[in-house]
Amino acid sequence: PPLADSYRQPYYLELEQPDAAPGNAVTLYWNIGRGDPYPYGQAVSDGHPLDGDLAFGLGYSPPPGALWADLWTTWRAGLPRSLSILAGVAGLACVGLLGALLWGAGHGWFSGSRRRTARLGALLGLFALAHGTVWLIALPPWQGPDEFSHYAVADLIAAGVSPDDTSAAALAVRARIEQHILAAMDARQFTRMVSWYGVPGGPATGFVTRPNYGGSTMFLQARQPELYYQLAAMLLRIGVRDPVALPADIGLYLVRATSVLWAALVVTAAWGCALLIAPGPAFRRLWLALPLTVALLPMRAAIDSAANNDVLAECAVSGLALLVVVWLANRRQYRSSTIVAALGGLVLVGLSLAAKATTSAPAAGLLWLGGLGGSVALGLRRVAARRVVFGVLGGALVVFGGVAALALTGLDGTTTAQGWDFTTAQHAPRVAVTDAHSGRYVLGLPPQQAVSQRLDVPSAPVAYRLLFRAWVRPAPGGGVGQVTARFNVAALVVSSTRGVAVWSAHDTPIWQPITATAVISPGITLIYCELQADTPAQADDAALLMVPADGSVSVPVNLLNPTMEAAAVQQRSHSPLDYALHLLPASLAADRLLDTSVNSQSFDKTAVMNDYLVRQFQSYWGWFGWLGLPQQLPEVQYQLLAVLTVGGVLGWLLGLWVRPQLSAPVGVLGGVAFVALVGTVALGVARQMMQWALYGLHDFPQGRYLFVLIIPTTWLWLTGWRQWIALIAAHLPLQRAVAGLAALPNVAVWLGFIMLLYLDLYALLVLVLPYYYGRF
Repeated sequence: PPLADSYRQPYYLELEQPDAAPGNAVTLYWNIGRGDPYPYGQAVSDGHPLDGDLAFGLGYSPPPGALWADLWTTWRAGLPRSLSILAGVAGLACVGLLGALLWGAGHGWFSGSRRRTARLGALLGLFALAHGTVWLIALPPWQGPDEFSHYAVADLIAAGVSPDDTSAAALAVRARIEQHILAAMDARQFTRMVSWYGVPGGPATGFVTRPNYGGSTMFLQARQPELYYQLAAMLLRIGVRDPVALPADIGLYLVRATSVLWAALVVTAAWGCALLIAPGPAFRRLWLALPLTVALLPMRAAIDSAANNDVLAECAVSGLALLVVVWLANRRQYRSSTIVAALGGLVLVGLSLAAKATTSAPAAGLLWLGGLGGSVALGLRRVAARRVVFGVLGGALVVFGGVAALALTGLDGTTTAQGWDFTTAQHAPRVAVTDAHSGRYVLGLPPQQAVSQRLDVPSAPVAYRLLFRAWVRPAPGGGVGQVTARFNVAALVVSSTRGVAVWSAHDTPIWQPITATAVISPGITLIYCELQADTPAQADDAALLMVPADGSVSVPVNLLNPTMEAAAVQQRSHSPLDYALHLLPASLAADRLLDTSVNSQSFDKTAVMNDYLVRQFQSYWGWFGWLGLPQQLPEVQYQLLAVLTVGGVLGWLLGLWVRPQLSAPVGVLGGVAFVALVGTVALGVARQMMQWALYGLHDFPQGRYLFVLIIPTTWLWLTGWRQWIALIAAHLPLQRAVAGLAALPNVAVWLGFIMLLYLDLYALLVLVLPYYYGRF
């Protein structure tokens, strides 16, 4: 039953079984001897405290009135009065602007002249700003993914310090910024709001500091392109002598405001695309449907109102989408305006790369190439007979096949993989065993054959030592033998010590540590570490440490899954394929993506891909806050969204050959959007495979990376469902008998709008606000 005055009270959990007997009793499991990982509770057995924790939570299910009373109380306590007023004004503005848009669409406000059409664009832009402002305030500070790091880089640039500067003065500024941000995160109880963090309520420094990243991740985003942060820093400098002294929460809201501005420009670009696709003096439903769908998608509204550089890349690629529509909507494909648009598209591709290459490069590249190819195809269709068009397309296929064959000749399956990025998880014979030292996989060491690993080591002005260590054991039935570890450079042994592990035929095959050290002279940047076994053996958990010359604490070299040389498919040096891959940005890691794709893996590729795709789809619609709240959209809503997504694509496909058919520009534009989406998703899956193979990292799939294609993909789905309505109206035998069938398009538009509005309000009022401002 409900408990009065239960908020913030301590509770004890008792487990009891009156009829307990040996083999039939309550059993609790925990790790003993691992310290006290959760300092806010205590495990007790027989009256004695133990170093082992059992975590449990209480469900809080108040009646609606009490819930909203709690929300109002915590909202006022957690937000400054000015922000609360701004949120209220923005919410009322959303209601008023949305009412004006819908009322005006029904009463002819936006048709008949350019001025009236521009009025629609202005109202849509203002609605996007107001809607983004609501989400900006609703999502508490620091709850956007890596938001603390994004803000830290913007604040660093605002202070006049380059992210690459490592001088003493720059480090002092970094320390001030980190101190202010950590204090703000603690004041906001950041760790209590991250549902999966192991120490809720603990200091934020424990969350920010990650040993596998080499320490603090506060400035991890300094590796990103600077454009977004430079633009945000301009706002932080206005009227402020020392941007670092600006309260971190206020500075973060200012940086978020720049994100809301870029997101509003995306909505405006969607309105421009709708005008080009559906021109004419009369009001078209698409003029309102496309931009409002883009604006009301809740996950996009949430992430684009946080501090992150993805939104600027989204803005740049959306501008490119607008220019692609210009190409394909022109009746004459070779007018000067089309050529200018193509050149402007290249500029926007470069701008998107400058905003964030890893997010925008696949989408922007595919979108620009697709727009160019579609424009050429439409131009040929208008000036040439169909046979000429098919001839040109056939020639293009021949050229494509030649390029593909040329690429395949650049792959070599007879050599060995020696790059340190090619890991044991990919190439070496790894088998799963239940008692592996790591608990997962081991590397098989063939007898009398050195298994080497190529390492790119840091060059230093003075000599330093490298320490290589691994765990080895005899393979089952291996007999008497030993494993030797050593270093060499270009097959020449350097000054080093060898490690040897020896066992006899009667020894139990247990894991033994083995180490080797080497002195790295100045100028050496490449070294091999080798393991060689006399009889079949196994190795696991290799690691590499750099020991500084001054004898200070050893630091790990960036080596996760080690690379053991083995037969593999790889690219030939100086081949056309090798040359083409090196032309691509290094951040894309195209060579590693290719390697992961063409080589077999020790893990189940299909299972990884399916899991990635499902989670990416769900995170496209509703994973809010720091990589997902504990409560998400109900499964039935995801299923409905999946049906709508697939149905939209199928409707577009049917419109290509079933009457009434889509017009050629509309069909080509849908094809461009579809290819860009599929290609971007496929590259995302390939990147996940690469990370899993190289680093053992199961990356969190984030659908927000697909928002760069929000305009063309949303338009594709709207077009597909419009085509379903047209097919129903044209082919139903009862169309004349059903009086309301003529109103089917209007009914569908209203149903779609109500569903979008419901999705947005459900995410905001049921998921986000109760979690962050309820008494959790």
